Amino acid sequence: MNILNNKYILIIIVLAVVFSSCKTGGLLVKKERKKGQIKNITDAKLIKNVEQNNLEFNTIFFKKFQAAVDINGQNKTFKGNLFIRKDTSIIVSILPLMGIELFRVKFEPDSIYILDRTKKKILVADYDLLWKKFYVDIDFYAVQNMLLNQFFCYPSSEIDKGCIKKFKHYVRKDQYVLQSIKNGRYTRISKKNNFKDIIYQEFTIAPDIFKISKCYINDFGSNSRFVVDYKDFIELEGNVFPSVFKISGERSGSKFYMNIEFKNIELDGISKISFKHSDKYTIEKIK
Repeated sequence: MNILNNKYILIIIVLAVVFSSCKTGGLLVKKERKKGQIKNITDAKLIKNVEQNNLEFNTIFFKKFQAAVDINGQNKTFKGNLFIRKDTSIIVSILPLMGIELFRVKFEPDSIYILDRTKKKILVADYDLLWKKFYVDIDFYAVQNMLLNQFFCYPSSEIDKGCIKKFKHYVRKDQYVLQSIKNGRYTRISKKNNFKDIIYQEFTIAPDIFKISKCYINDFGSNSRFVVDYKDFIELEGNVFPSVFKISGERSGSKFYMNIEFKNIELDGISKISFKHSDKYTIEKIK
């Protein structure tokens, strides 16, 4: 499979990059996990502690990330850059060959644009494409929050954007686990094997820094699973963020895995990525 000539595989790669937010620019934070039973707190307090650690910014420029991807046994490596203008756009530049950009992708709240420099085309899609092709029901803001190591509601069609406040937590292996279905109900569903149309989402939270260390989603109705592991937290302007992301997904036997490392970050700086292109580019709608 040639990922550079397959627009759908390209979207998977770009999404995997986007799902793998990381921040660098400081020394590794070497904090020991607490041993034994950690002190329990209320659900509201846990959520508040995590949200208070969210990064405040207008723009972020992730420079020179490196990524390795495996899609159903096909391995590829590439480099790139990533730029976020908060609540407005996410732009990813893909550099597969000798640092020469072949693709540039822009996520906006309503649409996804893929600039293909090899074919002088701009491919346009809405977020329904992600559900139709990959059974991932997310919107721009869910993508942005995943990139920023923040809470998000799944599916994105969830009317109540405050859905996280309904999550319940427990303590597992010295970490907090915040989940969309309480343990008791999940056990009852499991015993009856009645998972039809059930979507289970959980966030694992490191208690020493109150940051999300893992996001897990299991959509039983579509037989799909998605996992983001946030690794190697480092210091960034008085906060901590993950610098390595391990992303995996599976749907009906098809699998992908991705590992991404970011080397540098510029917060509210002068560097940016635009989406300018020649008028000679043709526009094609992806359906």
